[in-house]
Amino acid sequence: MRTKAITINGKSFEITEKRISELEELFKNVKVEKFLSLNNFNELITTIYTDVKQILGISITDEDLRNAYPSEIEEAVEAFIDVNFFGLKRVAGPLINLALAGLARKS
Repeated sequence: MRTKAITINGKSFEITEKRISELEELFKNVKVEKFLSLNNFNELITTIYTDVKQILGISITDEDLRNAYPSEIEEAVEAFIDVNFFGLKRVAGPLINLALAGLARKS
């Protein structure tokens, strides 16, 4: 199981890899489309307070989130992706390059 340490508002947290069944359950409850359709900063903050805490699986207070730097939230989300989708990230690049090479040959 992979883990990654992060710091938010001066407090240390550990992001841990989730089982496939846990990811399935998590993303049943969190709609990714909501992140893509945010209209303003207040909606972003509300989403961070609710969904990001659930996604990251850390016990962090709303006060700590309010006092966090945006870069700390970004680092936490990147850590979540790293520990849960590292293999996908490694494979995605070469697959995209292969697809682009195939498209170039067609032209």
